Amino acid sequence: MLQTLTKGKLRAVLNRGREPREDTVFGAMLGCAAYQDLQSSWSVLRIVLGEVLSPWNGLPDSLRVDLWRRRKLDGRFVEPDAVIDIVFKSGPLRLILEAKWDAGFHEKQGSRQWLCFRQNQIETLHVFLVRTPEQATRHWDDEDRSLELDARFAGWKEGRRLVTWNAVATRLQQASYGLPSHIEHWRRDALRVLNMFGEKTFEGFDHLAALDRPPAISAGAPAFFNATAFAWPYAIIPATSAPAFFQGAAQ
Repeated sequence: MLQTLTKGKLRAVLNRGREPREDTVFGAMLGCAAYQDLQSSWSVLRIVLGEVLSPWNGLPDSLRVDLWRRRKLDGRFVEPDAVIDIVFKSGPLRLILEAKWDAGFHEKQGSRQWLCFRQNQIETLHVFLVRTPEQATRHWDDEDRSLELDARFAGWKEGRRLVTWNAVATRLQQASYGLPSHIEHWRRDALRVLNMFGEKTFEGFDHLAALDRPPAISAGAPAFFNATAFAWPYAIIPATSAPAFFQGAAQ
Protein backbone atom coordinates (compact mmCIF):
# COMPACT_ATOMS: atom_id res chain seq x y z
CA MET A 1 0.00 0.00 0.00
CA LEU A 2 2.85 2.43 0.75
CA GLN A 3 4.24 1.86 -2.73
CA THR A 4 0.74 2.26 -4.20
CA LEU A 5 0.66 5.70 -2.64
CA THR A 6 4.23 6.74 -3.40
CA LYS A 7 3.86 5.73 -7.05
CA GLY A 8 0.74 7.91 -7.35
CA LYS A 9 -1.66 5.04 -8.08
CA LEU A 10 -4.32 6.36 -5.68
CA ARG A 11 -3.89 10.06 -6.47
CA ALA A 12 -7.11 10.27 -8.49
CA VAL A 13 -9.09 8.65 -5.68
CA LEU A 14 -7.57 10.83 -2.96
CA ASN A 15 -8.16 14.03 -4.91
CA ARG A 16 -11.79 13.34 -5.79
CA GLY A 17 -14.69 14.26 -3.53
CA ARG A 18 -14.55 13.11 0.08
CA GLU A 19 -11.03 11.86 0.57
CA PRO A 20 -10.54 8.57 2.41
CA ARG A 21 -7.05 9.84 3.20
CA GLU A 22 -6.93 9.06 6.93
CA ASP A 23 -7.93 5.41 6.44
CA THR A 24 -5.60 5.02 3.46
CA VAL A 25 -2.60 6.58 5.18
CA PHE A 26 -3.26 4.88 8.51
CA GLY A 27 -3.68 1.47 6.90
CA ALA A 28 -0.53 1.96 4.88
CA MET A 29 1.44 3.03 7.96
CA LEU A 30 0.29 0.45 10.45
CA GLY A 31 -1.18 -2.39 8.41
CA CYS A 32 2.20 -4.07 8.07
CA ALA A 33 2.35 -4.52 11.86
CA ALA A 34 -0.48 -7.05 11.62
CA TYR A 35 1.68 -9.36 9.49
CA GLN A 36 5.25 -8.87 10.71
CA ASP A 37 7.16 -10.84 13.31
CA LEU A 38 6.99 -9.61 16.90
CA GLN A 39 10.24 -7.61 16.82
CA SER A 40 9.33 -5.87 13.56
CA SER A 41 5.78 -5.06 14.65
CA TRP A 42 7.04 -3.61 17.92
CA SER A 43 9.59 -1.48 16.05
CA VAL A 44 6.86 -0.07 13.80
CA LEU A 45 4.60 0.72 16.76
CA ARG A 46 7.42 2.40 18.67
CA ILE A 47 8.16 4.69 15.75
CA VAL A 48 4.52 5.56 15.04
CA LEU A 49 3.39 6.06 18.64
CA GLY A 50 6.57 7.45 20.18
CA GLU A 51 6.18 8.64 23.76
CA VAL A 52 2.88 6.82 24.18
CA LEU A 53 4.90 3.62 24.53
CA SER A 54 7.85 5.11 26.41
CA PRO A 55 6.88 3.45 29.75
CA TRP A 56 7.31 0.05 28.08
CA ASN A 57 10.88 -0.43 26.92
CA GLY A 58 11.31 -4.16 26.57
CA LEU A 59 10.10 -6.42 23.80
CA PRO A 60 6.58 -7.67 24.63
CA ASP A 61 5.67 -11.34 24.84
CA SER A 62 2.93 -10.94 22.22
CA LEU A 63 1.33 -8.26 20.07
CA ARG A 64 -1.85 -8.30 18.01
CA VAL A 65 -3.05 -5.53 15.67
CA ASP A 66 -6.68 -5.47 14.48
CA LEU A 67 -7.57 -2.75 11.98
CA TRP A 68 -11.14 -1.41 11.91
CA ARG A 69 -12.63 -3.92 14.33
CA ARG A 70 -16.40 -3.41 14.58
CA ARG A 71 -18.86 -3.69 17.43
CA LYS A 72 -22.42 -2.50 17.81
CA LEU A 73 -23.58 -0.05 20.46
CA ASP A 74 -27.21 1.08 20.62
CA GLY A 75 -27.83 -0.18 17.11
CA ARG A 76 -24.87 1.67 15.54
CA PHE A 77 -21.47 0.36 14.55
CA VAL A 78 -18.39 1.55 16.43
CA GLU A 79 -15.13 1.13 14.52
CA PRO A 80 -11.83 2.56 15.75
CA ASP A 81 -8.99 2.50 13.26
CA ALA A 82 -7.08 -0.07 15.30
CA VAL A 83 -7.27 -2.10 18.48
CA ILE A 84 -3.87 -3.32 19.58
CA ASP A 85 -3.39 -5.86 22.37
CA ILE A 86 0.11 -6.17 23.80
CA VAL A 87 1.23 -8.51 26.56
CA PHE A 88 4.32 -7.62 28.61
CA LYS A 89 5.82 -9.54 31.48
CA SER A 90 4.45 -6.80 33.73
CA GLY A 91 0.92 -7.27 32.37
CA PRO A 92 -1.31 -6.62 29.34
CA LEU A 93 -1.93 -3.31 27.56
CA ARG A 94 -4.71 -2.39 25.15
CA LEU A 95 -4.43 0.52 22.71
CA ILE A 96 -7.49 1.98 20.96
CA LEU A 97 -6.37 4.10 18.01
CA GLU A 98 -8.42 6.69 16.13
CA ALA A 99 -6.75 8.52 13.25
CA LYS A 100 -7.94 11.75 11.65
CA TRP A 101 -6.49 13.74 8.78
CA ASP A 102 -8.59 16.78 7.92
CA ALA A 103 -11.97 15.30 8.84
CA GLY A 104 -13.61 16.11 12.15
CA PHE A 105 -14.82 13.70 14.80
CA HIS A 106 -18.35 12.36 14.80
CA GLU A 107 -20.54 13.14 17.78
CA LYS A 108 -19.50 10.99 20.76
CA GLN A 109 -17.10 9.07 18.52
CA GLY A 110 -14.37 8.83 21.14
CA SER A 111 -16.62 7.97 24.07
CA ARG A 112 -18.43 5.25 22.12
CA GLN A 113 -15.09 3.68 21.21
CA TRP A 114 -14.08 3.72 24.86
CA LEU A 115 -17.31 2.03 25.94
CA CYS A 116 -16.99 -0.70 23.32
CA PHE A 117 -13.30 -1.49 23.44
CA ARG A 118 -11.85 -0.62 26.84
CA GLN A 119 -10.81 -3.64 28.87
CA ASN A 120 -11.75 -3.88 32.52
CA GLN A 121 -8.82 -4.85 34.73
CA ILE A 122 -6.44 -4.19 31.82
CA GLU A 123 -4.60 -0.93 31.28
CA THR A 124 -6.18 0.76 28.28
CA LEU A 125 -4.97 3.83 26.40
CA HIS A 126 -7.06 5.69 23.81
CA VAL A 127 -4.70 7.21 21.24
CA PHE A 128 -5.82 9.98 18.89
CA LEU A 129 -3.60 10.45 15.83
CA VAL A 130 -4.32 13.89 14.33
CA ARG A 131 -2.77 16.67 12.25
CA THR A 132 -3.18 19.33 14.95
CA PRO A 133 -3.67 18.92 18.72
CA GLU A 134 -6.78 21.12 18.53
CA GLN A 135 -8.57 18.48 16.46
CA ALA A 136 -8.51 16.11 19.43
CA THR A 137 -8.80 18.57 22.31
CA ARG A 138 -11.93 20.21 20.86
CA HIS A 139 -13.54 16.79 20.63
CA TRP A 140 -12.47 15.91 24.17
CA ASP A 141 -13.90 19.16 25.54
CA ASP A 142 -17.26 18.51 23.85
CA GLU A 143 -17.32 14.95 25.16
CA ASP A 144 -16.30 15.89 28.70
CA ARG A 145 -19.12 18.42 29.08
CA SER A 146 -21.73 15.76 28.36
CA LEU A 147 -20.09 12.86 30.22
CA GLU A 148 -18.91 14.53 33.40
CA LEU A 149 -21.24 12.61 35.71
CA ASP A 150 -21.25 9.28 33.83
CA ALA A 151 -19.34 6.70 35.87
CA ARG A 152 -18.81 4.49 32.82
CA PHE A 153 -16.14 6.90 31.65
CA ALA A 154 -14.05 6.96 34.81
CA GLY A 155 -10.43 6.76 33.74
CA TRP A 156 -11.01 7.87 30.16
CA LYS A 157 -9.42 11.30 30.64
CA GLU A 158 -6.33 9.73 32.18
CA GLY A 159 -6.15 7.14 29.41
CA ARG A 160 -6.27 9.55 26.47
CA ARG A 161 -3.13 10.22 24.46
CA LEU A 162 -2.45 12.54 21.52
CA VAL A 163 -0.03 11.96 18.64
CA THR A 164 0.37 14.28 15.62
CA TRP A 165 1.18 13.11 12.12
CA ASN A 166 4.05 15.58 12.05
CA ALA A 167 5.56 13.95 15.14
CA VAL A 168 5.28 10.60 13.36
CA ALA A 169 7.06 12.06 10.32
CA THR A 170 9.80 13.46 12.56
CA ARG A 171 10.37 10.08 14.21
CA LEU A 172 10.41 8.38 10.82
CA GLN A 173 13.12 10.80 9.72
CA GLN A 174 15.20 10.42 12.88
CA ALA A 175 14.97 6.62 13.12
CA SER A 176 17.22 6.11 10.12
CA TYR A 177 20.10 4.25 11.75
CA GLY A 178 20.37 0.64 12.85
CA LEU A 179 17.01 -0.58 11.54
CA PRO A 180 16.68 -3.97 9.85
CA SER A 181 16.57 -3.58 6.08
CA HIS A 182 12.84 -4.36 5.72
CA ILE A 183 11.90 -1.85 8.44
CA GLU A 184 14.21 0.71 6.81
CA HIS A 185 12.34 0.25 3.51
CA TRP A 186 9.04 0.77 5.37
CA ARG A 187 10.44 3.84 7.14
CA ARG A 188 11.52 5.53 3.91
CA ASP A 189 8.22 4.89 2.14
CA ALA A 190 6.14 5.90 5.16
CA LEU A 191 8.04 9.17 5.47
CA ARG A 192 7.66 9.83 1.77
CA VAL A 193 3.88 9.34 1.98
CA LEU A 194 3.55 11.79 4.88
CA ASN A 195 5.73 14.30 3.03
CA MET A 196 3.54 13.91 -0.06
CA PHE A 197 0.48 14.82 1.97
CA GLY A 198 2.05 17.91 3.51
CA GLU A 199 3.70 16.71 6.72
CA LYS A 200 7.15 18.15 6.11
CA THR A 201 10.03 17.80 8.53
CA PHE A 202 13.17 19.89 9.03
CA GLU A 203 16.04 18.33 7.10
CA GLY A 204 18.89 20.50 8.36
CA PHE A 205 21.45 22.15 6.11
CA ASP A 206 23.51 19.12 5.15
CA HIS A 207 21.82 18.93 1.75
CA LEU A 208 23.08 22.43 0.81
CA ALA A 209 26.27 22.44 -1.25
CA ALA A 210 29.14 24.44 0.19
CA LEU A 211 30.38 27.37 -1.88
CA ASP A 212 34.03 27.45 -2.86
CA ARG A 213 33.79 31.21 -3.24
CA PRO A 214 31.09 33.85 -3.00
CA PRO A 215 28.97 34.24 -6.15
CA ALA A 216 29.73 37.21 -8.38
CA ILE A 217 27.30 40.05 -7.73
CA SER A 218 27.16 43.20 -9.84
CA ALA A 219 26.98 46.59 -8.19
CA GLY A 220 23.59 48.15 -8.66
CA ALA A 221 21.71 44.83 -8.51
CA PRO A 222 19.70 43.75 -5.43
CA ALA A 223 21.02 40.68 -3.64
CA PHE A 224 20.28 38.65 -0.54
CA PHE A 225 23.71 39.62 0.78
CA ASN A 226 25.72 42.11 -1.21
CA ALA A 227 29.30 41.67 -0.04
CA THR A 228 31.56 40.68 -2.94
CA ALA A 229 34.98 41.23 -1.47
CA PHE A 230 36.71 41.70 1.85
CA ALA A 231 39.86 43.73 2.43
CA TRP A 232 41.15 43.64 6.00
CA PRO A 233 39.99 45.33 8.09
CA TYR A 234 37.14 46.75 5.99
CA ALA A 235 34.39 44.97 4.13
CA ILE A 236 33.93 46.26 0.59
CA ILE A 237 30.19 46.33 -0.14
CA PRO A 238 28.93 47.88 -3.38
CA ALA A 239 25.83 50.05 -3.35
CA THR A 240 22.65 48.81 -5.02
CA SER A 241 19.76 50.69 -6.54
CA ALA A 242 16.99 48.44 -5.16
CA PRO A 243 16.18 47.25 -1.62
CA ALA A 244 18.02 44.12 -0.51
CA PHE A 245 18.15 42.00 2.61
CA PHE A 246 21.58 43.49 3.34
CA GLN A 247 22.65 46.63 1.57
CA GLY A 248 25.42 49.04 2.25
CA ALA A 249 26.85 52.12 0.63
CA ALA A 250 30.08 51.82 -1.30
CA GLN A 251 33.14 52.83 0.69
